[in-house]
Amino acid sequence: MDEEELLQKISDLAEENNRLLKKLVSHNRWQKVWGLFKIALFFAPLVIGYIYLSPYLQQMFGLYQKLQNIEQIGSGLQNGIQNLPSIPGLDINGILQKLQGASQ
Repeated sequence: MDEEELLQKISDLAEENNRLLKKLVSHNRWQKVWGLFKIALFFAPLVIGYIYLSPYLQQMFGLYQKLQNIEQIGSGLQNGIQNLPSIPGLDINGILQKLQGASQ
């Protein structure tokens, strides 16, 4: 092999190496784009769901807290009534049971 053939072979190999390197860079770039797309595809429904469902969830939690407050007030009243001194001829427990039965 003379020098010209050797230089031509080295040049051809360098060009092929350059083509492969460009393909790798392009492939790497598309992998990054695809990875970002997959992340966006995963988080987009979560963000959109949070935005659209947030008012409904806040309303639901507000109602739940109101129900808890009503329950606490009711149990406090019931305890207060049961701790009243007994009045002859007045059956407090019977009245409470009738009220509980009527509310259910």
